[in-house]
Amino acid sequence: MNKTEPTYLIVIGVSVISWIITHIVDRTLEKPILEYRVISVDSVKDLVSCEDNLKPKEVEVTRYIVKNLSINKLLEKVSLMVRADVGKIFSVRMRAVEPAVSADTPEKCYLTHAEFYNMKFHPGAAFLLDIQASTGAKLSLRLQESSTPINLTKTNYETCIVKYETEILLTIFIILSLLLLLHFFLKSEGSKKEDKEDA
Repeated sequence: MNKTEPTYLIVIGVSVISWIITHIVDRTLEKPILEYRVISVDSVKDLVSCEDNLKPKEVEVTRYIVKNLSINKLLEKVSLMVRADVGKIFSVRMRAVEPAVSADTPEKCYLTHAEFYNMKFHPGAAFLLDIQASTGAKLSLRLQESSTPINLTKTNYETCIVKYETEILLTIFIILSLLLLLHFFLKSEGSKKEDKEDA
């Protein structure tokens, strides 16, 4: 193997990885994407009660964090619904995280589902949807309508690559630079050793 081959192999390998990452991001963002993740919250104030105010002592609050991953697309007139596939919903709250804009229409809450209307997602903006439901309830988030076609997807490896593309590519660049420096350092040390042996 030629001494310069490892250098070329490193550069080619990193180039292929960078191309794959960029391709995944481009493919994922072909259609605007709303990413959501679910977390548990101890308690939340100012929740809107559902049609039945009688709720058990044992309740839990689930928070959906819904974010527009597009870097240049404003998503308007987005309506989302959270269904209780198992259990009951007792109260809800929707809150915009700047630069998102609060919806014109207030949220509606029923025992079986909650509806959130006319949300406007600026690029990179997010909404928090808090759902107080019976303990052990199985909830699911669904897209009801939007002014443009949207992908609503749970956090996965593709959405992580989209969110952290710049950081990933920068890290790959730094690793490539360090590997090349290490390669050239070892190569120069090897040359010095050969010169000493020849002397």
